[in-house]
Amino acid sequence: MVITFKGIVHVAVALLLYFSFFELDLGIAFAIVLGSLFPDIDTPYSVLGKFNLFAYFMKHRGRTHTIPGWIIASCLAYLFMGRFVWGFAYGYGLHLLMDTLTPMGIMWLYPYSMKYYSLSSKRKVPRRTRVR
Repeated sequence: MVITFKGIVHVAVALLLYFSFFELDLGIAFAIVLGSLFPDIDTPYSVLGKFNLFAYFMKHRGRTHTIPGWIIASCLAYLFMGRFVWGFAYGYGLHLLMDTLTPMGIMWLYPYSMKYYSLSSKRKVPRRTRVR
């Protein structure tokens, strides 16, 4: 069985897990939704990627699917979201963890290594390992 995730699945899992333990807060919920979708801004076929003019030139599961990408995006999100940045960072981090379950995986050790790490038994090696 091959696991793949659409944006709605990332959002649903993140919201379900979060609000299973914490009370409903619409600001946090909005931040979690953005954080859950943001890593896929590097593909023109994603919800947020449709608004990214550079998505056609970016490599999916490239820099936006790395720990440095997570940190940089969260720092930038802080400028716009303030205290809600924790929801954004949580959604983003959960997206990365979920993508680790897919055959392609993500580059957990970038920039030290461009190797993709996956917990899937059906490993898929990306065509290009160079990150643009």
